[in-house]
Amino acid sequence: MIRLAAALLLGWPLAGVAGWQVLDESPEGMRLIDPSRVESRGGMLHFHERLVLHAGQTDPASLRPMREVLERRVLDCRTRRVGTVSRAVFSDQDALIEHRASKLRGSDWQALPDDDPRVRLLCRRS
Repeated sequence: MIRLAAALLLGWPLAGVAGWQVLDESPEGMRLIDPSRVESRGGMLHFHERLVLHAGQTDPASLRPMREVLERRVLDCRTRRVGTVSRAVFSDQDALIEHRASKLRGSDWQALPDDDPRVRLLCRRS
């Protein structure tokens, strides 16, 4: 029983990430994508990205503890740019803190370096 409890406790930060692949880990948290849900549309790759945050981070507006950020993103492999179509920030017990969505044309685009893990993983597939 103690082993089972320890295994559950140690696995807790990754709970609910089955099927997700780790891209990188930083002091902020662990970034993952779901490779099974990558879609190619209009010459760009649409995918879901998840940031599982380390404990202790607080949303500045609501002062609630942040647990994870889920984003729908678009990657243009030709220009190595990524845009965010929607972003949702969650607190404990899946409480939604913030949600933003935009059309693809109005999304925030940022250039990515050649060695970005999203470029390496996703652009090889397309």
